[in-house]
Amino acid sequence: MGLSIGIACSLLIAVFVLNEVSYDKYNEKKERIYRLVLNGKIGGQEIVGAYTPAIMGPTMLEEFPEVEDFLRMSGSGPTIVEYEDCVFTEDHLIQADSSFFNFFTIPVIMGDPQKMLNAPHKAVLTESTAKKIF
Repeated sequence: MGLSIGIACSLLIAVFVLNEVSYDKYNEKKERIYRLVLNGKIGGQEIVGAYTPAIMGPTMLEEFPEVEDFLRMSGSGPTIVEYEDCVFTEDHLIQADSSFFNFFTIPVIMGDPQKMLNAPHKAVLTESTAKKIF
């Protein structure tokens, strides 16, 4: 019984480690991407999160020569999307800067990645979301 539990725990740990090691392996620039995390206290309350002020990216680019570029991303909760007579809820909506495709190696089916997010009110859709809408 003890041996079975030990083997099961070892397998679960191995699966977890393999998952963590394989994370973002598709991304060609994964060794050059860093994520800023806020870790501090505000009004006596400890705050830890992967969010920073919007000015942080431009300021770091200006102040630190090691910083080549910055990307601000913000996830939203469920969002209602309307197109013509179609109304549905999208759970995985992310707002991102135009530099998104400078950071992530994601295959693009249609369009130029350098021009996709270069103005307000532009969107990039996955193939499955595009089929759902159109």
